[in-house]
Amino acid sequence: KQAVEGRSDLALERLLAPLGVSLSWEPAAKGPVLGARTTEEGGGVKLASVYNDGPAEAAGLAAGDVLIAWNGIKLTASGLDKRLARHQAGETVHVHAFRRDELIEADIVLATAPADKAVLAIKDKAPAAARKLRHGWLGA
Repeated sequence: KQAVEGRSDLALERLLAPLGVSLSWEPAAKGPVLGARTTEEGGGVKLASVYNDGPAEAAGLAAGDVLIAWNGIKLTASGLDKRLARHQAGETVHVHAFRRDELIEADIVLATAPADKAVLAIKDKAPAAARKLRHGWLGA
């Protein structure tokens, strides 16, 4: 009932263990993140959405803002990943952006990507009971 009607996360690690399957979480992105989903617009980087409690939101940026400069250098959508790769989480970058027709400046403290990518590992040497359960679950 809690799993179907409740709001809390399922204890997947505990539920998969009897099947001989381990579950771990790792960041989907390597390196620091802005805390926003981006698209290209007018040669700049448009913040399509800004994640709650992320670095972009903490810096006062909002969805729809278009980043045009990164530490004083012109920023393009194709160059964003390269710029991020030159930094580490915790570093501050100074950006210029347009919010509609207004030029704004912000300091973004880059963050580590959240652990949001699930990694499943099937244990080859799991006990026979676990393999039988897993076979019944997967149908293979």
